[in-house]
Amino acid sequence: MKNRSFIIALTCLSGLVLSLPSTAKIQNPASRITDIVSEQNSDKSDTEQLKKACDLNDAEACQQLGRAYFSGDAVEKDFNKSFEYFSKACKLDNGAGCSGLGYAYEYGAGKEISYQKALEAYTKGCNLNNSFACGNLGDLYAKDAPGIPKDEQKSAEFHQKSFNIAEDLCRGNDPEGCRTLMYHYYYGNVVETDHKKALDCAVKTCALNVADGCTTAGFLYHNGLG
Repeated sequence: MKNRSFIIALTCLSGLVLSLPSTAKIQNPASRITDIVSEQNSDKSDTEQLKKACDLNDAEACQQLGRAYFSGDAVEKDFNKSFEYFSKACKLDNGAGCSGLGYAYEYGAGKEISYQKALEAYTKGCNLNNSFACGNLGDLYAKDAPGIPKDEQKSAEFHQKSFNIAEDLCRGNDPEGCRTLMYHYYYGNVVETDHKKALDCAVKTCALNVADGCTTAGFLYHNGLG
């Protein structure tokens, strides 16, 4: 089994293709930051509504704005604004927002790199039962980042928690849970690689209107996997 980065899935917001790139390119994975506005087409009127909601402390609206500015979905890409919205969403206890905030700190998207702050944001997101945040936390402990000693046991524990959360959410037809589970089965993280189960999750994710699920299902069908 191979540990794979889940935050990369956070950035998979770019539309449908018939090739699934290396994990380093399956970025918005993630996110995201699918997660990130929620893999669905949006327009400027949607963005304005989200801004109004975020001003009223709607945490979900704030994290969706973070994703929109991260990916350039209906707005001009702006990592600084993305960071601000993710930060507000996390302060309002939105787990996906904390995952996005952790990514910003880990990779310097809108802020200087700070692995310690990334750790704090991912930890909060994981405690809020966000599967991506738990997976990202597992990755952080696996990479021996400056100031974060490598800890394979913690890495395994957080990847397992990511899987468990995703599995429970997908049973309840939660699109993000199904998408995360899809990546677990595709990349063999925590469980053995299983293209059939990955395809099942991809089809279900697609049916739940998440473009990344359709992309992955198309790739698997096209290549005779699953």
